[in-house]
Amino acid sequence: MHSFAERPIRLIEEVKAESEALTNLDEICEKLCAFVVEGNDGRQLDESLCSRLLAETVWAVIAEATKLSLDENSLDEILPHCALSNAIVTAYKVYKDRLREQLSTVGWEYPHVVDIDWKIGGVLETSEGKESGTVAEIHFDTIATGTCDIERISFHCDVNQLQDLLWTFKEAQNSLHNLANS
Repeated sequence: MHSFAERPIRLIEEVKAESEALTNLDEICEKLCAFVVEGNDGRQLDESLCSRLLAETVWAVIAEATKLSLDENSLDEILPHCALSNAIVTAYKVYKDRLREQLSTVGWEYPHVVDIDWKIGGVLETSEGKESGTVAEIHFDTIATGTCDIERISFHCDVNQLQDLLWTFKEAQNSLHNLANS
């Protein structure tokens, strides 16, 4: 099992004095959890609810607890014993399942190449100026995960750079082939 990150614990210690002065700490933690699970839809955190540091602390703790799939008892054992920890655990207990659902939607993958286009040109512009010579203009159209927007990645290369690029692609292809056959 992974260990709980140090940063959320350190943040609790930093805001402990501020949080002990608040009489509505349970309500604040619950609203901060709700803000995460309901999606903020572009809304900003209501600064009158609590300080930015307190909000960051609650979010760091619940994100770490959710990432590690902790139950409320395990979270309670890990956190320092104080009013803020108790309020976070109480809110986490209420929102735990929804937080896990929300976290499961977070992911990242490299963009997928959906199209490649190229053409041959006769002039290459560099930072030193224009140079004549044959160059290939290459365009990769990509779609990032979770979007429908196509992003174009373009570059120019001379015949030697193109040969290096092709060699690199061939090495990657051979590596994938070898892994698939082993």
